[in-house]
Amino acid sequence: ERPGMEYAGIIEFVDGKVVERYSKAIEQGGEIWGRVWFYLDITDRKKKEQELISRNFELDSFVYRASHDLKAPLNSIMGLINIVKEEKDVDLILSYIGMMDKSVEKLDAFIKQLTQFSQDARLKVVRQPILFNEMVESILEDLRYMEKADQIKIEVNVEQRGEFLSDPIRLGIVINNIISNAIKYQDMKKESAYLQISVIADHEQAVCKFVDNGLGIDPIHLEKVFDLFFRASVQATGSGLGLYITHNAVGKMGGKIKLVSNIGEGTTFSLQIPNRISSQK
Repeated sequence: ERPGMEYAGIIEFVDGKVVERYSKAIEQGGEIWGRVWFYLDITDRKKKEQELISRNFELDSFVYRASHDLKAPLNSIMGLINIVKEEKDVDLILSYIGMMDKSVEKLDAFIKQLTQFSQDARLKVVRQPILFNEMVESILEDLRYMEKADQIKIEVNVEQRGEFLSDPIRLGIVINNIISNAIKYQDMKKESAYLQISVIADHEQAVCKFVDNGLGIDPIHLEKVFDLFFRASVQATGSGLGLYITHNAVGKMGGKIKLVSNIGEGTTFSLQIPNRISSQK
């Protein structure tokens, strides 16, 4: 090292700690007689930098996939409109209108999920009284006219003991997404499709289970189903946002979500949501 030379570097430890090291030679009479070393723990800064890189990547992926999922049904509608303009056969025109209707439904569902995504990202977690029976019944009423909703038998069993406080918007999003998935991915080959909903809520927590006998998910995909824009198969018609939003919303309420599924057997979602009746929880 030359007199007066400065040195800087990064030390990464096996336990994940990151330290920035800097030194400068101390000269006297043209000779180095010592060196001053400075060490700064930058572990938190590095973690935040990595989080920022990850979030930027997620944002880029989100914008790309969102624009694609919005354009696809729009392109379909515009193409069908051009065909209808030239078509004289009334039956064919009605058929094309039906196709347009399906594309509009896809757009509507995706826009609703974008709204859920926005709500979960920006709204503060609140504590308000929850009446599970009323919430589930209200969601079922909202989904009443969803495609194939009339072809699945839904059983609801709610046992709520005392007051329960949680975030009604996020809890509603979670329950809505799980029920709509059960309706959407029911197994049409089975004689009787069903969804069994059970809720047991007390002063500590709510344990919610959603059991269906639908198409199911291959176990090899279960670790990824909560990832942003993940679709378990090319047959999946969803946006890949629903379960990502569901997982995030459960986490912000301080809860846990578990998924068990097998192809051809069905899916079980299990939720544990803490009762926020005490501000210390």
